Amino acid sequence: RHFANKKALIDAVLDQALASLHTDGCGDTPRERIVGKLIAFRGLVRANPYLGPAIMSRRVSSERGLQFIRAQVDLLAAMGLDGERLVRCYHALDTITIGSAVYDYSAGPGPLSDCQTQYRALGIDGFDAAARDLDSMAAMADEAFRVSIHAVLDAFTARPDGDLGPAVVTLTT
Repeated sequence: RHFANKKALIDAVLDQALASLHTDGCGDTPRERIVGKLIAFRGLVRANPYLGPAIMSRRVSSERGLQFIRAQVDLLAAMGLDGERLVRCYHALDTITIGSAVYDYSAGPGPLSDCQTQYRALGIDGFDAAARDLDSMAAMADEAFRVSIHAVLDAFTARPDGDLGPAVVTLTT
């Protein structure tokens, strides 16, 4: 009765959830702040696994969703990105962030449990060790996410000549 329709209700839930992502104290540099924001988003989906699909389908109609996107774009611009390079970098980060959060955490522990089963079925020592329990699976997935976002940021900021082609990037964690 308090919402005009189901869409309005979902938008209100998303706005409330995304309001928790104010991560202003997560770093001194634009890079540290954007990494902090993306990790916070991933944590939001992990803590609220049924939000993932809703965020994927409704984030553009959510005012907080748009604010979150604008904040990321502003941070990328502060890192010196503009034009097509800024758009491509944002899109790559968005794809990795939402995709990995939904892949790893949507609908509860099921996705990580499925991945754990897959890793064990391979019969390879390193995969068996990573799959020893769901906590180690989550830690591995979170580390892979952090490495991925740094790799994207490195790839788009390492080539100041404007070339959008591949760059040789050294990854650090």
